[in-house]
Amino acid sequence: MANVTYNGLSGSHAGWVEKAARAGYFTKGVLYLTLGGLSVMAAWMGGKASGSEEAVRTIGEQPFGQALLVLVGIGLFGYAAWKAVQAAVDTEGHGSDASGIMRRIGYAASSLIHVGLGITAVQLALGSAGSSGRKSWLSELLATDFGPILVIVAGLAVIAAGLAQIREAYQERYRDDLNFGRMSASERKAIDTSAKVGLYARGVVFPIMGVYLIKSGMSESPSYTKGVGGALDEIASSPVGPLGLGIVALGLAAYGVYMVASAKYRQVKV
Repeated sequence: MANVTYNGLSGSHAGWVEKAARAGYFTKGVLYLTLGGLSVMAAWMGGKASGSEEAVRTIGEQPFGQALLVLVGIGLFGYAAWKAVQAAVDTEGHGSDASGIMRRIGYAASSLIHVGLGITAVQLALGSAGSSGRKSWLSELLATDFGPILVIVAGLAVIAAGLAQIREAYQERYRDDLNFGRMSASERKAIDTSAKVGLYARGVVFPIMGVYLIKSGMSESPSYTKGVGGALDEIASSPVGPLGLGIVALGLAAYGVYMVASAKYRQVKV
């Protein structure tokens, strides 16, 4: 396809990786639009903010929810596969220095997270409870010899990923990944704004998640971990309150728009 750059995989392998990546971007965009919308409502009406799992459940409650959940699960597994490839092959060319290694660890962590979300979607489609397994597998990891250290490193990687997204938004690096030449003028403006606002919002949320992941590693207890919903609740309970939650939630919805656009316009480097 026109937006594929071959960067280390053979053409036959790159083809399915690109399809998985694009399906994953679209699915992730739908989830963030749902998550952002639900969290804006929480900021307006009160209540707990929503995370990725709540967004998956909300999709399952719509007409044809079971079929939608199957599609969401497939898309999330595709995104997880894409992130695993990015971590293993270094498709973005981050290198082997400390910064590059942290970014690739972040990709690997993202892959695991989206596998978990995909499993949740499939469980819900099959009619099971689909309860979160994040704390369960984290408990198992923390019980191993090097588990706490790995969790702390993962937390540092999540913080680094958040700061990297702030830098990406400020320096407008996301433009290098999108084929703006294929967009109309109105699309360019809307997608450019959505990308910048969305990346800033994630740059706020990710460090909060990373800090609590580090606390889990240091305490050897999964009880401290917080997903996106937990991080949003922390924002809501801070001095910025519901207004701050609403602003960040709108930013996450904007990130959803950016991800949906990425499914079509992103230059996939494989």
